[in-house]
Amino acid sequence: MSQASTLDYAGPGPATNTGRLFLGCIISIMATSFGFITRAILLNDFGRIFDLTETQKGAINGAGLFPFAISIILLSLFIDRIGYGKTMLFAFIGHVVGVLVMISAQSFAMLYVGTFILALANGAVEAATNPAVATMFPNRVAGVIDVVGIANFVSFLENTESYRRDLRRAEYGDERDPAMREFLTKISPINNAQKIRAPLYIVHGRNDPRVPYTEAEQIVAVAKSNNVPVWYLLADNEGHGFAKKANADFHFYAMIAFLQETLLGK
Repeated sequence: MSQASTLDYAGPGPATNTGRLFLGCIISIMATSFGFITRAILLNDFGRIFDLTETQKGAINGAGLFPFAISIILLSLFIDRIGYGKTMLFAFIGHVVGVLVMISAQSFAMLYVGTFILALANGAVEAATNPAVATMFPNRVAGVIDVVGIANFVSFLENTESYRRDLRRAEYGDERDPAMREFLTKISPINNAQKIRAPLYIVHGRNDPRVPYTEAEQIVAVAKSNNVPVWYLLADNEGHGFAKKANADFHFYAMIAFLQETLLGK
């Protein structure tokens, strides 16, 4: 296994476009974080003011989490098609609207709706800023961990188990349509692998019915051909994720060793 250099960082000058974008990303993430914290701090106050039950307070807590996951996943898949600017505009509008709804709330329903909108906006911020920073500073990424990841959206859709194929086509796009096939091919990691420079730790189960292990094999082969250091863990008796304790433990300690080498240079 090759020796990785220690991670260092010298930020861009604030006068450059990259510097302004980076600063904008940091401020956006901070605003999102404070939104989460403020909502959590005020939850008991909401309960007292609106006489909420514990179930209702739990529902508001949930509304601050699951929409975040929905927007960050869905927007991340199509961020290049939607555009970073439009995504951040959506996030800005969502934060303003969510805050106004919560400030003017007169009932549990309004609190729930305001929280829901804010969480969607929070996820949009993450969906835009994470890939933006990774794109601006590709040489600052010390290592990448890829667990049951998709390498080629076309081969994934063609080879995932038949019982879930139509559902995934509705989610990702139908690869049988020529225009969609061309788009999926263009954005697939396998066709952008020349941009990968950091060491990879790739994990997969041979019996995975959702994302076939051949997806991992593809990215491993291309990365190695580009002289990128690759740690590849393929479990013969696992599926989508590691369920067996012995395998999960091995994966955990291998991941620690990978992080020690890539982050600490040990």
